[in-house]
Amino acid sequence: MFCNFTTSTHGKWILAGEHTVIRHQPALVFPIASKQFSIAYQADSQPIRLTITGLALEQIHTPFWQTLSKGCQLTQQSLTQFTGAFTLHNTIPTGAGLGASAALCVGLSR
Repeated sequence: MFCNFTTSTHGKWILAGEHTVIRHQPALVFPIASKQFSIAYQADSQPIRLTITGLALEQIHTPFWQTLSKGCQLTQQSLTQFTGAFTLHNTIPTGAGLGASAALCVGLSR
């Protein structure tokens, strides 16, 4: 039913225009490839499991389960149907303006 996958996204650094983007104006943004958020899923027949490593473990745990639960609700699936192992790894510090929240959103959306 499910297939293995891996995805990752990276942090960002906004040199100029951090607040102008909300007014539809340009900003100068650079990727920080050394700061990453990655998700791997390994399909198997065991009940769903989650392992998180790296930074901001508690800040990632709750949004992950909330997002998965919402996805189940939208697709009219039961979370108990899911099997396999998720592994999340984060090296983007939270609260530093390096895009940790955006990386989490992008990774979970994929």
